[in-house]
Amino acid sequence: MLDEHGLDAFEHAWLTGQNPALREAIDALAKTSAAPLPRSLLEEFVMIDMEGRWRLYQDTTDASSSNPTSLETYQRDFPELGTTSELSVQLIAEEYHARQRWGDHPSVSEYQERFPSQWPELREALDAMAHDVIQATVSVWQQHNLLYEMSLPSWLEIGRQATGEPEPCQDFNIKTGRRLIIAPITARHLSRQHVTCEPSGKSHVQITCVSRKNPVFVNNSKLRAGESQRAALPIVLDFGDWRVRLVNT
Repeated sequence: MLDEHGLDAFEHAWLTGQNPALREAIDALAKTSAAPLPRSLLEEFVMIDMEGRWRLYQDTTDASSSNPTSLETYQRDFPELGTTSELSVQLIAEEYHARQRWGDHPSVSEYQERFPSQWPELREALDAMAHDVIQATVSVWQQHNLLYEMSLPSWLEIGRQATGEPEPCQDFNIKTGRRLIIAPITARHLSRQHVTCEPSGKSHVQITCVSRKNPVFVNNSKLRAGESQRAALPIVLDFGDWRVRLVNT
């Protein structure tokens, strides 16, 4: 039976402030086994290494620093991980999680482009992981009436109802994430695809106005079509007769 003590020792080294060499740790463990190490175990090593390096990056970063290793670089250095389509959803999601917690706050669309074979299972994993990055409630209001509440997923599109879609207020899966309908098809000054919201760290959300013509007010500041803003919670999105609030849960 494979002795996994080396994995525990590798994790302990990161937790105690060391900077262990991943290849040395994997090779040392491989010597204890007559068979090649299972890919799942290799991925566990990579997950620990990614978390450690992104945490170290946040602690020491400056303008001249480069980002820690990406999954593509791990694949190059450790071909035993297999092809991109063979990487597990858990490993990919862990890179997203580490970057959100310690790094550069990647977009969900980046992961859809990099790992199309694992989508939409990956999308569901990122939604679940978003609650570890930021815990926020999205609520829809018309005047003083609360219409709907939901948890903020990893990617949310907000807009009015389109032909053939459910009545407002409802949220449901779409290819890129989740979509929230806040108003009927007849709503004025509100586009079918109006705003997207993505967690960006532990207390911020990236708000993008994806409408072709209609602006949105973000905390009373006008965001025009095509513009994007990283805002701190709490956030109020004003669509005229409708208002969406994003607050810490």
